[in-house]
Amino acid sequence: MEYRHSKWLSRGILGFAALPAGFLIAAFEPSLCSSASAQISLGVVGASLLVLLICGYLYVSRYRIKLDPDGISITGLSRTRSIPFSTIVHVVTIKAPRSGTDSWLLDKDDTIIAKIDGGLLGFDELMASLGERLSPYQVILYRRTYGMWEMQVAGDKKWVPSECPRSVAKAVARQSVILIVGLILLTASALLAHWVSAPH
Repeated sequence: MEYRHSKWLSRGILGFAALPAGFLIAAFEPSLCSSASAQISLGVVGASLLVLLICGYLYVSRYRIKLDPDGISITGLSRTRSIPFSTIVHVVTIKAPRSGTDSWLLDKDDTIIAKIDGGLLGFDELMASLGERLSPYQVILYRRTYGMWEMQVAGDKKWVPSECPRSVAKAVARQSVILIVGLILLTASALLAHWVSAPH
């Protein structure tokens, strides 16, 4: 079975494209802006948001996962990766009220092999099926629910308290930093464009 994002998600992203498109229309229509600085600011914000939404749409529409007899296939923006079950040593799933759910696949060196997007339709079913496929390999499963970390061997039923693999903790922290920095850069670029084009 193939797991993908909902078609409504990609359609929703396309719907949001009307917002940056409106910014760009206003930026290139002098009658809608009071000054050149406002035009440049709207143009910068509109173009940035439009690029972000286009990338998001391409990612959501192409991303899919399939469980093969001997591994897992992950299709991204540009290629399909096949990951043998024998190379997976840890599976880390993080559930949090605000950040959603995602899973990471790690190898024997605790290096992240791939990330499984929690927004897929049937994500819980996918992770249950993956756990069953990984049980012969004695893969360690980790999960976090409301701040508490637990682990179990694939195929077992009992979860025990544990620590998070360091590589995943770093990846989660890095994602948060990228999101914050991206928002700061977007705001700064609009403010800088306004300041440069304003009369001094």
